[in-house]
Amino acid sequence: MAKTTANDPVSANMIQNGAFIKGDIITKANTRIDGKVEGIVKVEGKLIIGETGEIIGQVECTEAEIFGKVSGNITVAGLLSLKSSSHTTGDVSTRNLAIEAGAHFNAACKMEENSDVEKRKK
Repeated sequence: MAKTTANDPVSANMIQNGAFIKGDIITKANTRIDGKVEGIVKVEGKLIIGETGEIIGQVECTEAEIFGKVSGNITVAGLLSLKSSSHTTGDVSTRNLAIEAGAHFNAACKMEENSDVEKRKK
């Protein structure tokens, strides 16, 4: 059996539409959220928040694509990509930011070097 890594697209956690989690999620694998999470979400890999996904709380990850909603502070070490269907509210700290036309972005944003973002994640 092949060994999987945090950046392996085959190895991923999924929270399906209709699921509700109240509490923290901490994982080293890529993660997709299509349900609702209230709490801290820490992903050592890529985080995808689907169109039906919603996070109320703090988000920390290596890379993120947001199609759904996030209400809370977001810290991304690499690229944060906000899709046209996304709704983001809170403070954002990232190295790179891409916002599609139509995205709702109500946040204070600080763009930092990777080392500064990594320090804030700890």
